Amino acid sequence: MGSSAKGARNPAGRRRTALVSALCVILAGVYVVPMKLGVVCGESMSPTLHHGQVFLMKRARRGGRLRRGDVVVLEVKGQQHIKRIYALSGDTVSGIDWRETDGHPDYIANDRELDVLPELARRKPAVGAFVRMTVPTGHVFVLGDAVTRSYDSRHFGPVPVEKVTGRLLATLFSVPQARRAYTTAAALEIESRPQASDALD
Repeated sequence: MGSSAKGARNPAGRRRTALVSALCVILAGVYVVPMKLGVVCGESMSPTLHHGQVFLMKRARRGGRLRRGDVVVLEVKGQQHIKRIYALSGDTVSGIDWRETDGHPDYIANDRELDVLPELARRKPAVGAFVRMTVPTGHVFVLGDAVTRSYDSRHFGPVPVEKVTGRLLATLFSVPQARRAYTTAAALEIESRPQASDALD
């Protein structure tokens, strides 16, 4: 009885115990299930993920199933990126290509725009070319949630599934120092330029 009353008067102790227990479960799971910790770099996935957030991912297995909407870690040209799967192999991605990116749409059309964008591009070529691309077999088309700040399949094209190294399971906590450093660096970059330009990541 005395210990129960003491525990009720010490919520901080209970929170510490719960946190330690949760960390033990996570660390134990890393050895049982192929999982790995990672840290987000950049803001291309905001507001879902922010710079400095630590996340837990499940390592990708050969032949593992990927779904639209999955947040995945992938390797492109030797660099790791974290993005969301927008389309799977066989899916059609449509939109406007205004940067000559080999037929990859720079602006992704939604369902309501599919009826008007082809005519708009035909009548006003300066807008760009309307393109429809089919995601090749064994590839995925990925986007960042912050579409105006993301370096993704609109730039480097569909990604082979074997380049997907993991799938996001959970976000754990943030590293405040990393977030402050990123915010300060972004502010300095903006101040040093006549016109601010968004960073890609």
